[in-house]
Order: sequence, then C-alpha cells, then structure tokens
Amino acid sequence: MDRSEVQELIRQLKSADESLRLRAVNVLAGETGEELRIALPTLKDAFLNDPNPAVKYLAGKALNVET
Repeated sequence: MDRSEVQELIRQLKSADESLRLRAVNVLAGETGEELRIALPTLKDAFLNDPNPAVKYLAGKALNVET
C-alpha cells in the first residue's frame, strides 16, 4: 500500500459515513509497514472516539491494543 492509498483511507476514516469508516479501518487493521505510520493519529482518534463499537474494535486491532 502506498502513501496516497493510506491518505485516502485516513480521509475515509474521518468521514461521517459509517460504512466508509468501517471499510477504511478494516483495511488499515490488516496492513503493516512504514506507510501505516501516518494513519496512527487517526486510528487512535477512532479507537477513543468513534461512536461505532466495530470501528473502535478494528482501530484497536490496527494499533495492537488489547480490548
């Protein structure tokens, strides 16, 4: 995954559209690598603040947080 793809997923993870957030966080949770580092602040925000429990869970998974 390249930087522009990660940036698009970050944009989607900030969306008001719950289905876009779920899709984006699901993709990010399955990724590893240096490019993912730019998504860390957004993933942390989703983990702490997203109203959808599934988004929170997947963001925690991406961050390697035990929930």
